[in-house]
Amino acid sequence: MDEESGRIYIDSNREGSLGSYDIWVLEGADGVPENLGDPINTNLVERSLWTDGKLMFFTGLNYKSGIGGYDIFVSFKKEE
Repeated sequence: MDEESGRIYIDSNREGSLGSYDIWVLEGADGVPENLGDPINTNLVERSLWTDGKLMFFTGLNYKSGIGGYDIFVSFKKEE
């Protein structure tokens, strides 16, 4: 959970996923989950997610920018 914004990030294979598991964001506990979409989510499998609200680490299988197999990626929150 991002304590500053109240956003909650989850990984799920819920209806609307692009692959087996996608990363979703909710605006607070009562928010409606929104798929982060491409390029974070693809038709490939994303299996895990961790964030502190500023950094997000996730795994992906056979991403174009990866080196093969499962890779670990990091995304940085833009300063507003």
